[in-house]
Amino acid sequence: RTFLTGVSLMAIGTLFTAFSLGFYSLFFFTLLSSFGLTLYVPSLIQLLSRFFEKNDRGLGIGLLGSTVRISAASTFMIAPLVLLGTDSWRWLFMILGSISCMIALFLYHRLSLFDIEEEPSSDSSSLVTTFKNILNEKIIILTAICRIFLGGSSQSFAGFLPFLLQLTGTSLGSSSFVLALFWVSQGAGTILVPKLSDIIKKRVILVTILGLIASVSLILLAFTWGNIILSIVLSIILGFIFAGITEILFLIPISDPVIAKKYSGGATGFLMTFGALGALSSNLFLGYLLDYSASVIWTSLAFIASLQLLLAFFSIFMRRSVS
Repeated sequence: RTFLTGVSLMAIGTLFTAFSLGFYSLFFFTLLSSFGLTLYVPSLIQLLSRFFEKNDRGLGIGLLGSTVRISAASTFMIAPLVLLGTDSWRWLFMILGSISCMIALFLYHRLSLFDIEEEPSSDSSSLVTTFKNILNEKIIILTAICRIFLGGSSQSFAGFLPFLLQLTGTSLGSSSFVLALFWVSQGAGTILVPKLSDIIKKRVILVTILGLIASVSLILLAFTWGNIILSIVLSIILGFIFAGITEILFLIPISDPVIAKKYSGGATGFLMTFGALGALSSNLFLGYLLDYSASVIWTSLAFIASLQLLLAFFSIFMRRSVS
């Protein structure tokens, strides 16, 4: 029920964004879509933790995340065609919103055919109790701190990549192509890296290694930014790594049998909140740095690389706690 409510709110918010009358209505419908996202992702991962065994959850979460990212890639391919063909951003949201509403109706119909057991309801203090339990789990707290660094780096890179492409004179079509490849690589990373972590079992070590590779790739990207081929290759590598680390940081806590059974949905929401805080604070701080920077590209990529280094080194201290 929570999952379907979240999907419906996202679909309605996206569709009505096309009919916004001004900034405040646009902000409200965007907020509505975001609220739907916060509802359906934790509930969906909670369902995955029930349907997949501990050693197979990487595959389940990977399939989920890859679908989301490949959908984002297709949007980047469709957007320029709609914007250039109609000269109106409203048509883009109208098309995406209509598709989302049809998907929501399809899910209501299909899921009603399955007998999915609802979690038993508890008293009014259950939310407070769950929050206290989460705060007592050291694994979740340490993972949440890693999510701050990851959210700051991955979202800053995804947000500033279009800006950096346009800054260097890349056309709208080429920029959309690069962004589409970036999101496709995220889809691949979302499937392959969590599945790899199911096999090797050293998820925290994998986070450290990938974080170091990402930081090196960001520095190389700063050196080779004028070369469009190398920029595409490194952006693909970064998309692959960012997505893989994101899913592993969901897997680390919910692979614990106690957390998966009792409050995997609450733990997921907790981690998403910390990731969002990292993205918000890093974007604000990076924007402040760029106001006083002589080199936008170097400042942006060096800042994001430093966050990946913090993620890599902090994950080392998680090893004993999650072993």
